[in-house]
Amino acid sequence: MPIDRGNVTSVCLVSLFISGSLTFSTCLAADDDLKQRFLSEAPEAWSQYRVRAEHIQGAVTFTQTNRGSSERALRSTERQITVFNRNALVISERENRNSEYLKTAVGVNSDYAFRVQFDSDARQWVLTDLDRDVQDVELSSLAEGPKELALGLVCRGMRVFGTWLPEMVSEPGFRVNQVLTFEQGSTQLVRVEFDYEPQQHRNNPVRGGTILLDPSRYWLIREAKVRAFWMPGEEGTITVQVEYADDELTSFPLLTRYLAQVDAQLIGDRAKEAGTSEVHHDWVWDFDLRELNKASEREFTLAAFGLPEPSDRLDAGSQSGSWGTLLVLANLCFLVAIGLWWLNRRRYPGENAGSP
Repeated sequence: MPIDRGNVTSVCLVSLFISGSLTFSTCLAADDDLKQRFLSEAPEAWSQYRVRAEHIQGAVTFTQTNRGSSERALRSTERQITVFNRNALVISERENRNSEYLKTAVGVNSDYAFRVQFDSDARQWVLTDLDRDVQDVELSSLAEGPKELALGLVCRGMRVFGTWLPEMVSEPGFRVNQVLTFEQGSTQLVRVEFDYEPQQHRNNPVRGGTILLDPSRYWLIREAKVRAFWMPGEEGTITVQVEYADDELTSFPLLTRYLAQVDAQLIGDRAKEAGTSEVHHDWVWDFDLRELNKASEREFTLAAFGLPEPSDRLDAGSQSGSWGTLLVLANLCFLVAIGLWWLNRRRYPGENAGSP
């Protein structure tokens, strides 16, 4: 029986088209499922990580350098951080432009928040700010500061440079373009391609790109490469690489290193102002963290810095206030007595006329 090659070719093409369409549809469905998984699982995982990060202690060293330059760091800061539930303490030491080391600390406990600075001449800590309104965050200028600073460091695995993933994903200006799985060794990661137009531009340079996340570790960032916009005339890219070490006892992923490479192109007035058309900076955070099972309330107080507690200050103030009140009353009594004597003398002048 003769074979119609034209019909065979047509059938083959139709079969290929159908199978290709099915494969393409399956890929689209798989990609859409992964996208929904990312949008539903990641925010919850980030929230859980932040809660668990409220029991952390350790050291963080930050340096900012010109890439490829042998000059000393543009900025360098060493911090000791402790977070335990509501309490937080961050001790910072940095070098200023005069090569002088400045040491400060901010802390908050259940009663008050404070800021102290180390006086190198007197070799003691000095209180520079105290806030007793810690129960009302809206009224307190210090209550949220220490904890937010500490968690901002501990949870940097949820940040692309200065942009928080939980906030970015929840904004209407965030759009997912594609979500794919990616094998890295024995670990399956998720690659998210996105565009982003933030509602708040300050300290929020990310405008889109790709992020590599680890679903097995709270959807934390492993790598990222994004487009960045700082201001008119200054745009570029930010590349991020993050390393973790699982806690030996709890297998909780803790940061060990966070590297952000910033490459910016400057044009127009911005280039004239900066005196260059390109900027290449490396921002590096090195971490030595561990989970805390317990912490003493005293660690987060002024007493830990050799300073009197606010209650002691109030008691001393009350005592001095009492003495002050007595002095005022004594003066008033004296003035009243003088006034009465003067009135009495005017009323009965004859009685005093012959007085020597």
